[in-house]
Amino acid sequence: EIASCLVGSEMCIRDRAMLDERIRLALEAAGVDTCCGGGNCFAELKRDHEEIRRLVLRALDAPPAPRKKDWTKATNAALIEHIIKDYHAPLYEQLPQLALWLERAIEAHGKMHGRELGELRRIFTAFRTELIPHLHNEEKTLFPMLRDGKKHPEAVAEISLLEKEHLAAGDRLRELEKLTEHYRVPNYACPTVRMLFEKLRQLDRHLHEHIYLENNILF
Repeated sequence: EIASCLVGSEMCIRDRAMLDERIRLALEAAGVDTCCGGGNCFAELKRDHEEIRRLVLRALDAPPAPRKKDWTKATNAALIEHIIKDYHAPLYEQLPQLALWLERAIEAHGKMHGRELGELRRIFTAFRTELIPHLHNEEKTLFPMLRDGKKHPEAVAEISLLEKEHLAAGDRLRELEKLTEHYRVPNYACPTVRMLFEKLRQLDRHLHEHIYLENNILF
């Protein structure tokens, strides 16, 4: 019954993804963005709707995923604390470390693979440069307005801006994923390059979870 109304519907992607964790994972596996693009409708997807429906049905045949904390029932303050502690704080440590590993990779392999690594650095640097001010803006401007659970009319414009920035971050991640062929570790990889690609893969996954919580629940 759930899957029958998943496609060809005016309901937005996030509403369907939030019905069941298995649905969200199946949609992500099918290449449907449930976080940055969660506000889009299935009817707008330029994808094979029947194929997406089959993937979701197959996922629903599997046992339910282990229950996680239901953040839709949490207070804004509790969810914000979770986002800052488990998503923002790690990014402040991970992004400089990734930049360092990237420079070391270029130093070690730049002569033979400078073009690919240089493009990787360009995209990652743009991603990092855009993301850090975004995190600061959330923490200093929007989160204080949302923490008390009251309505703040000025928050609407702020949320609209932040969601656009989430879309831009998602675009950067898709560029990284495409360039690295889904973060496939290259044949020439030394331990530093191997670690770099693994951590980029983790960054991609964690940022999707991060944005999913913000766009689809908090905002």
